[in-house]
Amino acid sequence: MDCVMQPVKIRYSDCFEVEQAGGTALIRFEDPAVLHNHNTCRLADDLYGLVDQHDMVNLVLDMSGVRFMSSDVLGTLVNLHRKARAAGGKLVLARVSDRIARMFHVTRLDTILTLQVQTQETEFAAGAPGGCQTQAVHC
Repeated sequence: MDCVMQPVKIRYSDCFEVEQAGGTALIRFEDPAVLHNHNTCRLADDLYGLVDQHDMVNLVLDMSGVRFMSSDVLGTLVNLHRKARAAGGKLVLARVSDRIARMFHVTRLDTILTLQVQTQETEFAAGAPGGCQTQAVHC
């Protein structure tokens, strides 16, 4: 009898939900506004806790629906990338909109972070295989 592991959803934060499948944690934000300045400290503590306290080092952040991020949040993502990498893992920002991808390009953070860019043409097929174009980025 084959046993198929189902993803496990766990709430580690009021800001996001974590779905674990295999060795990867998929983080989905409850509200895109969570990536604004007023929530940055709580968000940072909760995200860093995934690596520091729960030993989750392979992280995928679902960025669908995110239309704005403050500079503080950008710094949080860079620090999360460093923490995951130092622990032997990786951070991937998935389903990034063209607009947010341009912001990462202008700030040159696309040379640090791994982005999976979702173009307007593929936005409607996001759930289908090949729904996102992966942008090759240095780690």
